[in-house]
Amino acid sequence: MTKLVLSWALVTGLIVFATKTIWGSGPRLKHEANASVADVTAENKNLYLLSKFMGHCIQTMQMFLKAGPPEQRSQYVMQPITAVTRMTRHRQIENWAEISPPSPESSQWDVVSLGDEKAIEANWVNADGRRFDAIFRKERDEWLIDWEHFARYSDMPLSVFLSGNGDAEGEFRLLARERLAEERKIYPPSA
Repeated sequence: MTKLVLSWALVTGLIVFATKTIWGSGPRLKHEANASVADVTAENKNLYLLSKFMGHCIQTMQMFLKAGPPEQRSQYVMQPITAVTRMTRHRQIENWAEISPPSPESSQWDVVSLGDEKAIEANWVNADGRRFDAIFRKERDEWLIDWEHFARYSDMPLSVFLSGNGDAEGEFRLLARERLAEERKIYPPSA
């Protein structure tokens, strides 16, 4: 009886194996959803925001860099009254004439969330190899530079502080931006 059951199981296994390998219908494509409809819509909104306002942000940065003293530059930054004193100190150390503005070809653009507000971020490399980034936020129907993000919340550039050519002490803010927040919502990290 045992031999009969083992023979029957072996024949059944061979038939199933032959059916799947020889007469199988080929590999089946799995239909996996990479993102929910809400996430795709959010991504489309971000692309729309970039395509519509990236030119405004580039123009704001160009005008900011071309402007003379901090009083003139303050019209291109958010909260100009509080930023102008920091901009004055920054101008004494950093030569803004040596900074090239971002362009669509030489920079990377992204939409970041600052609480409930959407902002546009630009990262670019200057002609001399220095890296810059700026956050642009909408205020009074204009896209203005968020000076606190641009200057890293300091009166002097971080590069000057690190080189030892600036003050012995300085206050800097670490800006940590999570870029994969939306992807991590869809696909939680594995333990």
